[in-house]
Amino acid sequence: MQLTKIDVAEAHLITAVRCYFAGEHPASVYLLAASAREILTTIGEKAGIRTVLHGLAETTGKALRDVSAMAHEHANFLKHADRDPRAVLHDLNEDHVQHVLFVACHDFARIAGGQPIELQVYEAWWFIEPI
Repeated sequence: MQLTKIDVAEAHLITAVRCYFAGEHPASVYLLAASAREILTTIGEKAGIRTVLHGLAETTGKALRDVSAMAHEHANFLKHADRDPRAVLHDLNEDHVQHVLFVACHDFARIAGGQPIELQVYEAWWFIEPI
């Protein structure tokens, strides 16, 4: 099997959206979406495509690497145990999951020039879901 980085991001996001709507564990949805978001931010930077984090960096005047580090803080906890294996994440909530999934789906469209149906459905749901 040959996979491009876009293929991997797409697979992560399709799975994350399906898991989200199926009520699967939020940590899994978050990590899949965050992994895709990280791939897409890097591709966007290399290709000169403005992603959500690029826009946030420009708006706040912060370096992209700093904005990316903040955006990836929960993902680092979920992926790594070497820093503090007894640490506890107290603040992962539904909003975090929804936001990272939206950002990744939105960036996928910008970079790939379109979205699979699952991502389209999630974005549509995002815009109609009351806050």
